[in-house]
Amino acid sequence: MKTLIAFAVGALASLALSAVAQERGYYQSPDLHEDILVFVSEGDLWRASVQGGTAVRLTTHPEAESTPILSPDGNWIAFMASYDGPEEVYLISATGGSPKRLPHEGGGVSLRGWRDNERVIYRTTNLSGRLPRILRTVDRTSLSIVDLPFDNADQATIDQPDSTIFFTRYGLSMFADNAVLYRGGRMAQLWRGDLTSDAEAERLASDFGAPIRHPMYHEDRIYFVSDKSGADNIWSVNTNGEDAQQHTTREQWQLRTPSMHDGTIVFQSGADLFAYEVASNEIRQLNLFLMSDGDYQRDRWIDTPLAYLEHARMNPAGDAAVLTARGRFASAYTGQRRRIDHRFSTDIRARSAAFRHDGDSIYAILDQDDRGEIWQFPANGQGEPRQLTENAPAHIWRLAPSPHADTVVYADKRGRLLSLVPSSGAVETIDTTTSSFDAPFEDVTWSNGGRYIAYTFYDARNMRRVAIYDTQSKRRTVATTGKFESFAPAFSSDGSWLYFISDRNFAASPGSPWGDRNMGPAFRERGQIFAVQLDEDAAFPFHPESELAEPVDDSNGEDETEEAETEKEIAFEGLADRQTVPGPNRIDPSLSEFASNVQRFQLSADGSKLFVQTGRGSDARFLIVPSDKDFPSDASSQTLRLSDWTLRINPHQEWRQLVADAWRLHRDFAYDPNLRNVDWEAVRSRYVPMRDRVGHRTEVDDLLKQMAAELGILPGQIRSGDAPADAESGTPSFLGAIYAVRSN
Repeated sequence: MKTLIAFAVGALASLALSAVAQERGYYQSPDLHEDILVFVSEGDLWRASVQGGTAVRLTTHPEAESTPILSPDGNWIAFMASYDGPEEVYLISATGGSPKRLPHEGGGVSLRGWRDNERVIYRTTNLSGRLPRILRTVDRTSLSIVDLPFDNADQATIDQPDSTIFFTRYGLSMFADNAVLYRGGRMAQLWRGDLTSDAEAERLASDFGAPIRHPMYHEDRIYFVSDKSGADNIWSVNTNGEDAQQHTTREQWQLRTPSMHDGTIVFQSGADLFAYEVASNEIRQLNLFLMSDGDYQRDRWIDTPLAYLEHARMNPAGDAAVLTARGRFASAYTGQRRRIDHRFSTDIRARSAAFRHDGDSIYAILDQDDRGEIWQFPANGQGEPRQLTENAPAHIWRLAPSPHADTVVYADKRGRLLSLVPSSGAVETIDTTTSSFDAPFEDVTWSNGGRYIAYTFYDARNMRRVAIYDTQSKRRTVATTGKFESFAPAFSSDGSWLYFISDRNFAASPGSPWGDRNMGPAFRERGQIFAVQLDEDAAFPFHPESELAEPVDDSNGEDETEEAETEKEIAFEGLADRQTVPGPNRIDPSLSEFASNVQRFQLSADGSKLFVQTGRGSDARFLIVPSDKDFPSDASSQTLRLSDWTLRINPHQEWRQLVADAWRLHRDFAYDPNLRNVDWEAVRSRYVPMRDRVGHRTEVDDLLKQMAAELGILPGQIRSGDAPADAESGTPSFLGAIYAVRSN
């Protein structure tokens, strides 16, 4: 009896483990032959029964495999992969095995199907011309390649006698765009070509009035996908392009990568696969499960966070800096003081982290849920963060905390420059743009006493100018002319002058229009440093000395070193007319190189320290050095301790953040604030939950493509993120010509 009980318990445990291991994944690119179903999930090829059930993994390469297509006899699978470097067409047995590379074009190819059991059809762009595309066949045994002479052909299907090809031209696939209900000039068209003659191809169904995608031949009809009815559905026409019939009546969701065999069409919609039976006109979902270890969802460590650097700022005291990289941020110090990694949920992205004026706190924008909000974190990493804003009405661009007081200035996408008092939560508007830009404020800087704010703004002509804001009187004054672009303001230490850069040097390079290869004049060094006088009685410090200049008292008496209780008033009247410009009556200061390869720099609040970034990406180095001395030859003791900085990434949580962030960004950045009357909340309810089924970074891309397509806005391209890569993969090299064997 004990043996039987032990056996029963073991069996139940085995079943429990099996149930846990079998999960619903994110399924793409199905194809079938009789009962064999192949598809893509977790970046690999899988095989299952078309009736559903548990799938078996066929490939395990670190890089993603895609587009599996079974041969007409069901014995072979052609697919796209990157085993040898560039993405090419490969071949494996339908039961698995070692892959074989078919063409060797060095990338630029896309699998399109089979002509017969021996020849694979693929599209190539490796041609000369403006938008070259042509179909080719490659023999799976001899690897011989033959062009199918139909210009700009893309997706294709061939009739059973192997005499006629039906293919599409144009379409959003030309530039990998994603948009529903597209009716523009690149709308996909259906064409017919004769494979037995040199006759010109002819267009079919030219009056259909909607895109025709993914043609599939079956019993003298061409089945295809179109959103003519307002949503993707399966349609068909006869081989002359006539007698259009709509077979399905779906009202939402896209119908992706369909494939047909013997009257059954399998396709992807959302994260699932479906089968449509032509004879019964019925659609059923394929209930599939993966027997997988979910390896790509395991935590991983990134040992080069600086490759993902977004922001880096020094604290006002000049003894630390906060760096934002890949949605996380950390406080770093020179010497042996430990780095502080600030903690928050891994499905939240942080931006624009910056120290509070006293260095005790760090402000950051956290993107989560519906909006990005401003939060305050303890700088020492101990204690809980505090949310400072709630229900922000627009995307917040960046933060500029005052180095002197409890105030944060920030700009939002509604074209407003705002001031927040964190202790009270009070928000006031400093400026509102008249430009057409939604990020029209830059270069926010503070006077030494903290009363005045200078910043760059874009005027109604979208020209950059500099303004000053008085935080006491709430007065805004434009400090620069509208004739030239001006930007990057900086107050002098005594508050008497405001320096800025202005594009006023129009010395042409080359200096004359002559020359057989002259492409016209360029003005590469437009920027010059200017100053505007804030104190009417102040002498310009860069004037040459004269006998009329009063001697400077360098005594260090107690009266001179005491700071005034109130900041010097700016004489705003006639401010823009008191600009000092370079000329023969100005001295020419000698310039020397302080440091090279500088990517960013920042002065501390008192001007005594200089924060410098040299290098970029993973080679970046950050230093805090004295501003009144030469750059040190040995700066090891002044370099921020970042060599041991690593980021622990939970891929699943990061993918959740990516999808939610994409939904927010499309809502906030679409050119039409009404989102073309698309119910974007309904789009979120359909697509965002699918992020929990994602098992590979490429599946995030597919989900974003489907979600972005719902807006119907072009361009609608999704560029892949950091998907797993094969460290041993090669890089192709090419000959300078294409060689062909010719008999004498």
